[in-house]
Amino acid sequence: MERIRAVPDHEELETILALFAMIRLSVETVEQLLRWDMSVLEKSPLYEEILKRSFQKGLDEAITAVDYDTFLASLHNLVKPD
Repeated sequence: MERIRAVPDHEELETILALFAMIRLSVETVEQLLRWDMSVLEKSPLYEEILKRSFQKGLDEAITAVDYDTFLASLHNLVKPD
């Protein structure tokens, strides 16, 4: 870790190392080994891209899963309750 931290812009290298380590180790173990907290990852452009793609995938799946008849009936009941 000392060699990585000696590199300018080492935050991205640490992020990549942590992501690979999390494949085999728990998040808590990685945090302890790297003396690292998740806020470093959350600042990473890689994390931002993963988050953006996951959010879009969730939106896409939610849109396809909507039963529009049920949705419209619920909306109608909100506007004009019985």
